[in-house]
Amino acid sequence: MLFPTFMRPILRTLMAALRSLFRERPYSVIRGIFHGGHVFATMIRRVRVNAVFACMGYNLLTILTLERQEKIAAPLKN
Repeated sequence: MLFPTFMRPILRTLMAALRSLFRERPYSVIRGIFHGGHVFATMIRRVRVNAVFACMGYNLLTILTLERQEKIAAPLKN
């Protein structure tokens, strides 16, 4: 299917945005919600620990969001 010439750059931009959506969301959430864009630790070990906790927090936030949207089943509560 051929599109008019003026539509091709628009479609190319939309396809690039869709491809990068799933790669960039974790970084934007970690930076925006957890303020993980800048680390004040200077030792590599401390930076790694900080990054691990930011990733764990992102995973927990994603699980809670999916439970709230009822896309996954919530655990049984007694």
